[in-house]
Amino acid sequence: MVYARVPSAGNRRTAAVNAALFILAFTLLGAQPGGSPLRVTDVRFWSLGETTRIAVQTNGEFRYRFDRLSNPDRIFFDLLGARPALGDGQMHTIAVGDKLLRKIRVAETQPGVTRIVLDVEDAVVHTASQLSNPNRLMVELRRKGERLTPPSPDRSVTSAYKLDQPAPAAAPSAVV
Repeated sequence: MVYARVPSAGNRRTAAVNAALFILAFTLLGAQPGGSPLRVTDVRFWSLGETTRIAVQTNGEFRYRFDRLSNPDRIFFDLLGARPALGDGQMHTIAVGDKLLRKIRVAETQPGVTRIVLDVEDAVVHTASQLSNPNRLMVELRRKGERLTPPSPDRSVTSAYKLDQPAPAAAPSAVV
């Protein structure tokens, strides 16, 4: 007589829990299908007259969430499954100082979540879009109630900050 071993309910549950933990760990570590971890590689901004644009570039596809907080007024974006390219655990601050945006802060707030904080002036509204080739989050800021108009070339200021380079000296402050 041949007996087939049927897995017990406890073994099936254990296997399901182990599989779920593996998938969760894979997601939190920001692994890409090709095996390389998801990184935030570049943050750039453009001051264009009455509009400020921010580009947050990654090395792969990403998901994000955002929210707005007050006192002081700021907008934050969490890039899920991503880490800053400079993995030393410190916050990077980019001074902007235009009419709409005071500064940009970038830090990994929890394992696999990179938070981009935009310290904005009052009465600023934003739009955000996710683009590919290269993968990036584009954020546009403008004053509430103001129409978008193309900037004149002489009023444009551009700055770039690569996250894989040493951070400029900045006073430490908490993210969010």
